[in-house]
Amino acid sequence: MSTVSTDAEKRVAALERKLERERMARAETERIAEKATTRLYAMVRDLEMFEHVLEIIPDPLFMIDLDYTPKFMNAAARRLFLGDAKSEEPIESLNLTERYPRWSLRLLEEVALPVVFERGAWRGELTMLRADGLEIPVSHDVVRHTVDDRPCLTVLVRDLSESKAVEAELRTAAYVDPVSGLPNRRAAIDDLANRLRQEDDRHESSSVGVISLGIEGMKDVAANYGHDVSNRLLIAIADRVQSVLRPGDVLARLGPSEFAILCNLGVDGPGIIDDLVGQVFYELTRPFGLHGRHHTLSAYAGAALTTFTSTTAEALLRDADIAGARARSQGRFKFSLFDPSLRITRISQMEIEQELHQAVNHDQLRAFFQPIVSTRTGMAVGHEALLRWIHPTRGMISPATFVPIAEENGQIVEIGRWVTRKAVEQLSAWNALRDDEPLYMSVNLSPRQFVWPGLLPYLKSLVETMSDPSLLQMEITETAAMGDPRESIARVREIRELGIQVAIDDFGTGYSSMTYLKDMQADTLKIDRAFVRDLFVSEQDRAIATAIVELARALDMKVVAEGVENDEQLGVLTEMGVAQVQGFWFSQPGPPEQFAANGDFMFQM
Repeated sequence: MSTVSTDAEKRVAALERKLERERMARAETERIAEKATTRLYAMVRDLEMFEHVLEIIPDPLFMIDLDYTPKFMNAAARRLFLGDAKSEEPIESLNLTERYPRWSLRLLEEVALPVVFERGAWRGELTMLRADGLEIPVSHDVVRHTVDDRPCLTVLVRDLSESKAVEAELRTAAYVDPVSGLPNRRAAIDDLANRLRQEDDRHESSSVGVISLGIEGMKDVAANYGHDVSNRLLIAIADRVQSVLRPGDVLARLGPSEFAILCNLGVDGPGIIDDLVGQVFYELTRPFGLHGRHHTLSAYAGAALTTFTSTTAEALLRDADIAGARARSQGRFKFSLFDPSLRITRISQMEIEQELHQAVNHDQLRAFFQPIVSTRTGMAVGHEALLRWIHPTRGMISPATFVPIAEENGQIVEIGRWVTRKAVEQLSAWNALRDDEPLYMSVNLSPRQFVWPGLLPYLKSLVETMSDPSLLQMEITETAAMGDPRESIARVREIRELGIQVAIDDFGTGYSSMTYLKDMQADTLKIDRAFVRDLFVSEQDRAIATAIVELARALDMKVVAEGVENDEQLGVLTEMGVAQVQGFWFSQPGPPEQFAANGDFMFQM
């Protein structure tokens, strides 16, 4: 929980306590006044004694006849109406109807007094004008009684200015985000509910829409520059988004880096949403000034409209979030419009997420292996460890299904530790039985694992169990490596200092800088299967594969080509000088027992 959030909660709690004390004091005063009035009417007939006792009441109390002529005012009432408790101005000259704004006087006459004459008393809130002309909120306790056989009214007044201010401050704390000043989630839900009610009343071909907008990179800004800078960036983001909104659109902040845009739409709701998201993305692609540098962010958006989904505020926000999650999985500045099938997909993902916890605890995960083959000998020189989930009822679940979920919720760290440990154990078992060159083992590191603070200590503990740490190779994707190049360079060097090799996986699909790649000093480049697949389809892909081989040779790096599925691809890659390959043409990934006892594998070239 952030410091801002904790401070806001403390502030709300303090305001609530202050408001409660104010209410208790008000109730006690009213109780004393009521008790005193009852007893004094019964016991004291002498007006001078009556006035003397009522003077001690701290709240204004006055007595009027039915034409509003004052008959008595205590000191607090004289301060209210005359500005001075010791004023000698005759109270009978006051026209109290002038001390009530028009709506308050109407409430008093049309609502309060009929109740007073029917039931004997009325309690309510209205406003009055003080002697200096300031309009203040007050409570009124009006009681009917008789003095000298004439009907009169006694009014006890309490100034509610302070308690109303506390209530307003409490309401602000409850409905306004303290950092950006935007409406928060609670306010957004209330706003949406109101828009939905208005839509029902109109019965027109219109809809209400919500855009869920997520900002990527805010955590890194806070970690590198501090929360003050992060908060200023947040405000700058909100300003840019608001600059493209239409009249009536509302921007709210729902979470640390999540916003929502609330819209009333016409017949072409999807078209309006699409145009608005495009304008928002354009604003957010422009760099932000941060500590004297240009800083770029990434964003994603999902939208839900009442024409396509549920018509409650919570459901609308939920469906926009679901659409946003799909957009996020598709990459930077992607947008997705909700449709009902997404909810089914999301429910399935949630089920998988819950069952994945069971998989880890109930030994349902398996480490499979795929040989990495020498193009010279056709023999395995290593294996890549691959994760598989054998579900008791669903059967084999593809990593493409559950790994992104584990990456998002953080489970991938625990799962990655398990896979790496199993891979090292299997490598040791195989190499203990080999007479020739030992095999090496390649294990994938997900983006979250790569930045996990405990990665290096964990790898160090594994290295201590190995006779040759260089036989372990950790693979990171090019995209993950280039997420924060400077940090990635430092992390790769720290891994290599443990004696472990590092490979850049899926090379060619990202946007590596040659300078960063040289400084990173990784050991291996792995050509992405997309370029291997299209070697005979696209001359451009063949040229890229050739360039990767030449680049690796220039940087003194090994090259492994992934996704080899036929002899023609193998032949071309061999001619290019690719020394190691892997793919279905050689072997499907399988459990350890699929290979020789020493992990050996021989492909007939």
